[in-house]
Amino acid sequence: MRNLNQIATLTSMGPDPKVGAEISTTREEKADIKDRVSIFASIKGGAARIVQYGGWRRDLTGSSTFDASVLLSPADTDLQAFTVAGDLKIKSPAAGASPWNSPDKVMFGQRFVRVPKPAPLCARVRLDFVVRHITRGRESTSESNDRVLFYRGLSESIENVAPPATPEKWKIVAPRTIGGRPAPLMLSFKGDDGEEQALTFSDKGQAIELLNWLRALKIAGRVGNGQLYLKDGEPLDLARYPGLDATYIDAERDWKAATLPCSATPVQTP
Repeated sequence: MRNLNQIATLTSMGPDPKVGAEISTTREEKADIKDRVSIFASIKGGAARIVQYGGWRRDLTGSSTFDASVLLSPADTDLQAFTVAGDLKIKSPAAGASPWNSPDKVMFGQRFVRVPKPAPLCARVRLDFVVRHITRGRESTSESNDRVLFYRGLSESIENVAPPATPEKWKIVAPRTIGGRPAPLMLSFKGDDGEEQALTFSDKGQAIELLNWLRALKIAGRVGNGQLYLKDGEPLDLARYPGLDATYIDAERDWKAATLPCSATPVQTP
């Protein structure tokens, strides 16, 4: 029995086409698993670096993207004042009662928000790159017979890196014309502390709701902590201004500034 076992063992170690094919397949699978594109990325000192390694038959073109967050400096922003109004509507009105709060219960104030200037967000984008190019020997898996050249390059341009952010500024305006030029009266507020502001909202709906409140209660000007007016020293008579509406007065100017093309020379926005 011992001799038969030894013979069987020796026979199994001999050439076998099936075993050879299995070994070959295994080697190809292992080579394919290792033949991956690897990426190393880092950000240091304001520079982003991406290094890609591609194995045999791997094309790295377009195989990676780079996302970046951009912060604006205070010089690229404006401090805007927006109106804050108390609750215009009663939260739980009695059946059949007016849904609006009386003028003496509504207070007005201001909030200040730092917003981007109406201008394109441009950046100088510079790309330094090194490409490893095999001039001979790429047909084989082994790199021992490769002849390699390294191509270095630099690309630099001014790019618009983000859509323009243009905060809207809605005012309640009574249109009028003087000498053929529009000179709108803006609904304003003067507080009991002497502070004045032209009512300004970031949303048209807020301005329209305030206008509906004024018309529903026929408010003559006095509110909880000051006076609303269209023309200083006169009662707020909405019947005199049928064209009163919520308007974004500077829309054309702001959007024109926001959609200017990027250039190497900074553009002065109004």
